[in-house]
Amino acid sequence: MEAEHLTFRALLVILVACMGSLQYGYHLAELNAPGSVMPCTSGSSVNCLQMSPQGYGFVTSVFNAGGLIGALIAARISGKFGRRHASFLASLMFLVGSSVMAAAQSVAVLALGRILAGLGAGIAIVNTPIYIAEIAPVAHKGILGTMNQVFINIGILLAQVLGVFWATTVLWRRILWTGAAVATLNAAFVLLLAIESPRWFVLRGRIADAKKAFNAIHSGNARNTEFRDSLLEAQPTVPSSSATSLVSLKTFVTASIFRKPLIAVAGLNAVQQLSGINVIVFYGVTVLATIIPQNSAVINCVISTVNLLVTVIASPSVEKYGRKPLLLCSIAGMGICSATLGVAMINQRAIVSCVSSVLFVAFYAIGLGPIPFYLVSEITPHDAIGAAQSVGMSFNWTITFFVAYLFPLLEDLLSGYVFFVFTALGLISLIFVSLFIPETKGKKSPEEVWGTTLAD
Repeated sequence: MEAEHLTFRALLVILVACMGSLQYGYHLAELNAPGSVMPCTSGSSVNCLQMSPQGYGFVTSVFNAGGLIGALIAARISGKFGRRHASFLASLMFLVGSSVMAAAQSVAVLALGRILAGLGAGIAIVNTPIYIAEIAPVAHKGILGTMNQVFINIGILLAQVLGVFWATTVLWRRILWTGAAVATLNAAFVLLLAIESPRWFVLRGRIADAKKAFNAIHSGNARNTEFRDSLLEAQPTVPSSSATSLVSLKTFVTASIFRKPLIAVAGLNAVQQLSGINVIVFYGVTVLATIIPQNSAVINCVISTVNLLVTVIASPSVEKYGRKPLLLCSIAGMGICSATLGVAMINQRAIVSCVSSVLFVAFYAIGLGPIPFYLVSEITPHDAIGAAQSVGMSFNWTITFFVAYLFPLLEDLLSGYVFFVFTALGLISLIFVSLFIPETKGKKSPEEVWGTTLAD
């Protein structure tokens, strides 16, 4: 059978879908650099806000509360209205949230904007991996699956680069208005360029629409076989499911047939955030400024650039080495770097701190960054992927919230020793991945991945 090529139209749809991931990354990092110039101090401009350090921690972390709500409703929205419409709704939430933040004259309004942007991020980060998995040709799913993480990193880097130039008492709001501009482009591109996922049409029983959408983004003599496989993969997993009824959150959490993917999805998303990666994203400038006050923002940009480049360069490795070995290598490397960073911070070693931070995000980029997002579609029956993504991202957002909120308090209490906490969590994570995460390389179905029926 002729191998299917990646068409330009399919790539274009995936790139448009990934703009939601870009905005997720952008909003994660947008308050990092301007955090020191936003609060009103003596001599501050009219652009400042009456905001305490606790208030800054609150508006930073409340984004995750919005993300949690968005993640919980994302599966229902994406399942009922389609991946394309979910992507459009997320872009509208980003637009409104960014505009509210940029115009905010109080901490309360700024927090409201962060919650609204978080809602968009929660929807986008659940919907985008599903969208990619359903659009990408089978032979390219592994590499294209990393696009989600690549665009998250692009968003983080964009926010940090703009922060180098605009993180001043006069210009910091431009960073937030840029978020609104990107959201506007995202909404326009979704309307003009994106098409609905063929698999979603199949799940809704709209076979003619599915065939039309499939042919628009796929090529070669493999079309008929690939479309037939799409029909087979979309068959219901549990008796209560049908072609027009996706697995609900309640069913996914309670049905024994989904126990193994539930543990894997929830646990791996928890592991991702307990690694401490968002400490660098949220507070990297603040942390590094304690020992490198003059160049901390620039160094943080370098760290994010490394994260992006390593993610891109390492993307073919998932097909060569497999998912599980890369996850184990990633977690082990991050744990070692956390310990090294802790020692360097305690002893005020600037160069070692910078090198440790760079290696920390590099190890994250090779495995723990991209793999959890697309592994869901490889270990979960297709009619349950939406529910699985929502559950996984709910764990992700919840832990991100607590890490973002508690880290400044723990750093104040423990100083550099706080990074040893992440080293200990890394050891626990290694044990979890070894025991509960299966290898999916070369596997065609969840049953083949788990080596038995899911309920066993």
